[in-house]
Formats: sequence, C-alpha cells, structure tokens
Amino acid sequence: MDGAGGPPAPAAPGFRARVVLSLFVTLLVLGMVVASWVVDRQLQGPIRAWAQTVAENLASRAVAVAVRDRVAPSLAGTPLSQPLYDGSGRLQGITYATGAITRIASEAALHIHDQLEAAAAAQLPVPLGQILGLDFLAAAGPRVGVRVVPAGSVEVTPRATFQAAGINQTLHRILLEVTVHVQVVIPFYAPRVTVVSQVPLVEQLVVGQVPFVYMDWSGDPRTLPPGGLRWDHPPDR
Repeated sequence: MDGAGGPPAPAAPGFRARVVLSLFVTLLVLGMVVASWVVDRQLQGPIRAWAQTVAENLASRAVAVAVRDRVAPSLAGTPLSQPLYDGSGRLQGITYATGAITRIASEAALHIHDQLEAAAAAQLPVPLGQILGLDFLAAAGPRVGVRVVPAGSVEVTPRATFQAAGINQTLHRILLEVTVHVQVVIPFYAPRVTVVSQVPLVEQLVVGQVPFVYMDWSGDPRTLPPGGLRWDHPPDR
C-alpha cells in the first residue's frame, strides 16, 4: 500500500513532447513575426524609393503622351494670353483665354487618366534585386509582378508665372501643374505615391515697366475676373 505523502507520478512522455512542441511552435511563430517586422522596416525605404521612381516614370510618360496627343494640337493657332498696354506703352495687364485654358486642362487630365488606366492593366516583371535596391543584384533574383494603378483623380491646374528677364522685360509663362496619385502594387506592399510635374504651354516675353505688386492671386487664370490680370503702376517720380 502506497503512502499518502509519496512523490508525484512522473509526467507521461507524450505530454512532455506536446509541451516541447507547443513551445517550439510558439517561439517559431514569434520569431517569424519579429523577423517580418524587421525586414519590413529595413526594406520599406528602398521599396518606397523604387516605387517613387516607377511612379514618376509612368506619370511622366502619361503626361508626355497627353501633351503630344491633346495639348500640342490644341495650342495651334490659339492665343492663350494677350498683354495690354496704354497709350504710352506701359504694360497695364494681361487677359487670358480662360475657356481655351480650361478646355486644354480638362482634355489633358482625361488623357493622362486614360494612359494610367491602360498602364494599370499590365504587370511589369521586375527582378527582386532591383526592387530591394541592391546594385549587385539589380538584374538577378526572381521576377516580381508589379502594377501601377491610379489612386484618385488626376489634378491639372493652370498656372501663370512672372519672372524678371531684363530691364523692363518680364518672362510670362502659362503652364499646367499636373498632380497624379498612383499606387504601386507589389506583393505584401502597396505604397501610394504622389507625382507633381509642370508642363509649359506658353512662354511670352512682355516688354514694359514691371509692376511692383501683382495682387494676392493663386496663379490660376481661371480665377481672374473677365478683365484679366490688371495692376496699377506707381506714379512717375
């Protein structure tokens, strides 16, 4: 007959093996989570820089095609601005063809969006070494399918700028400021990238006394009153 205060019975070998296996699996999963977090933190910078480059190249190509196919034909024989002088030859202001400028901006936005939609339908096979930013493995490693898809609307805003170009000479430019939001889709990572570019439409050398202050104006010709951009010159001394 066994005594009541005897030592406990040893654990069964099967139970001990299950405990060891559970502990091993837990440590393995925890290690994989930590390793994934470390790798993600280490690769986030190179992948985002690579994604920015890809997005800029694609957006620049879409803008170039839009300028070639839509903007350039619209500019033929269409004056977008006209300087105004008084009887003494002083520059009094500039009028803008806001209707033509708005039409060109709208057509450019639609065409750029169409180009991005067409590009999103295709996958770009890119070597893994190039995505990771490793120069010595730039053309090596398995190829990863990458897509660049639009992430929001394409914003095209007309701008007018003025820059001194000499004595009583001002370089007046009309340009389109294009803002494109895209998402670069890579397995397990999909950074959003914003690309801003400027497309010159018109460069015009305006001769006349340069005004000191233009006005508190955003630079968008469409926000001007019907009379265009006007300013008052200081009195002669």
